[in-house]
Amino acid sequence: MKEVITQALVDKLLKSTTRVEVWDTKLPNFYLQARGSGTGTYYIRYTRPGASEKTTFRLGAAAVLSTADARALAQTTLARVAMGSDPADDKKRRKDCPTLQVVVDEYYIPHAKLTKKSWETDESLFRCHILPKLGRKSLSAITTSDIEGMMHSMRESGKAGEPKGRAKTKPSPSAQGYAAATCNRISMLLRYLFNLVIEKWKIPGLSKNPAAAVKLFPVNNIRQVFLTREEVGALVKAGAPKPGQQNEQTLSIVMFLVLTGVRKANALQAKWSEIDEARGLWNIPMTKSGKPQCLQLSNEVLKLLKGLSSRGKSEYLFPNPRTREPFVSIYSSWNSMRTAAGLQKVRMHDLRHTFASFLINGGASLFVVQRALGHSNPNVTMRYTHLSDLTQRTAIQNAATSLSGFLPA
Repeated sequence: MKEVITQALVDKLLKSTTRVEVWDTKLPNFYLQARGSGTGTYYIRYTRPGASEKTTFRLGAAAVLSTADARALAQTTLARVAMGSDPADDKKRRKDCPTLQVVVDEYYIPHAKLTKKSWETDESLFRCHILPKLGRKSLSAITTSDIEGMMHSMRESGKAGEPKGRAKTKPSPSAQGYAAATCNRISMLLRYLFNLVIEKWKIPGLSKNPAAAVKLFPVNNIRQVFLTREEVGALVKAGAPKPGQQNEQTLSIVMFLVLTGVRKANALQAKWSEIDEARGLWNIPMTKSGKPQCLQLSNEVLKLLKGLSSRGKSEYLFPNPRTREPFVSIYSSWNSMRTAAGLQKVRMHDLRHTFASFLINGGASLFVVQRALGHSNPNVTMRYTHLSDLTQRTAIQNAATSLSGFLPA
């Protein structure tokens, strides 16, 4: 039977005990099949690209789709057919698309272990936050709304799902849920994974990155602390060797960080074989950016190295005397040092910021700072712009002051 399919007609047919097919006269190839059992389904019929026979494609149940929604879906699907797409094949690819759990286990973690030093953090974020919520979904079924909903759940309550194991990130102590930056990291991690799926692994069933359109939380927590010369002196005094000290090397490590600006992990893993004292160079094999770095060493750093007790006795600059391996953590002795110096809120990473501030105050350009800190992205170095402006302003003022006597009356 042919007739304009309306909601009233559908409701009437679903109450009937007669099985009937109604072909829409308003949209060709769109029809309803009412079964006489109170159920019905919307379909379209089309010719597959490169074939001559007709194919039937199920749009959805009449109990779920309104007539208007079904007609709109039919029109969109038939338009895709006209452009050469095959809805049946697309549906099969989506059905065959693996779940996020499978992709993380079989693709992402092995890839991250080879390419990222922070792969354990990624594994923790997936295990404790993402997979409990989205792990059973196929990649093609994950939407932007799913990701945003998970992020809002973390932000408000601190949980995205039912985590297995212990997360390496903790909820913000000043809020009920996780910090905005932590929630945003979930989105960025998924965006990276989906890009790999589409561009590198080419897993079928996915053509669009659902994380690309996620709205991130505003973050305003960039905390920069720059120690003055006097505060560095207070740390040196507090870290001076004394009876019963937990780690006698802490002061050397701290000064090594202040004088080189490297990250703590690079300092603790530093080997004598990487140091070229004759040329004043340190060839760091791998940094956070995943690239090596050749760092110029000052005379003060070379002098500090000459006094290290590990010289000729260990392959590492700062070995743990008990294990002879690099320290896993020096937090306890560092915390004692900063507390004794009255600098409880200073983090060890702030020593890197301090190195940058001394460079800029010494007249170095942002380009020099970028090279010294090993930033692969110059935008990261731009956080020190205000220090550069201050140095420039001071230099301009000093130059102007020297000419102030020549101003006309």
